[in-house]
Amino acid sequence: MPLADGTYTLADRGHRTAPADVRLSRTADGYLTIASADGARCLETRSGKLTLQRAAGPAPRT
Repeated sequence: MPLADGTYTLADRGHRTAPADVRLSRTADGYLTIASADGARCLETRSGKLTLQRAAGPAPRT
């Protein structure tokens, strides 16, 4: 099930960074914008892998 637009808390399971409240919203073409809950910052990717045609959803439980 894809995530709905709204505010979520992102947390690092390794506890290397503090949890952060973020706002997820869909663009007109179906991508997600991830911004701080107060709208002051927007997430930027500088490395990694871009995966298209993939729905954002909850992480599987391990």
